[in-house]
Amino acid sequence: MSNLAYTVQGTFNQNGKFNLAVCIPTEPFAGAYTLELFNMSIITADGQINAIFCHFSDPKNEEIVHDSFDYKLNFNNSDLKSFRNATDFNETMDDTLILFFHNTPFEYADRAAFFSEIETYYNDVKQNGNSSRFVEQNKTTGTSSVPRKVGMSIVVKL
Repeated sequence: MSNLAYTVQGTFNQNGKFNLAVCIPTEPFAGAYTLELFNMSIITADGQINAIFCHFSDPKNEEIVHDSFDYKLNFNNSDLKSFRNATDFNETMDDTLILFFHNTPFEYADRAAFFSEIETYYNDVKQNGNSSRFVEQNKTTGTSSVPRKVGMSIVVKL
């Protein structure tokens, strides 16, 4: 069985409301997890890809090994920060790529690297299903702190 830590299950609706469950433990205490959510939707030659990037950290800053979807994450697409050059989120689309990246610190260069590969990640998840993987060090800043793991998932509209 593949490692599903950091992957996401859930749905969104025509109003842009997301109801997600992330394959990490519930928050051990209020405020333990830090999240920044970004709209990283893009236009490709084949049309639009809705994409959301979640930058995540926790007090331990260690790789999480977990096998159930215990952490609930609910938000509206209007709550997302807009990543530079991202197109508007489109609630009429049937699915959305979710990238859940665990790393400290939160660096722009990491987000930019993911943004430049949105189409590749989307196609990978469409072909191979949700997955989790290690992300090599940030080539711009040299950051290689642990855990640098990302869960890549697609959620569908109700």
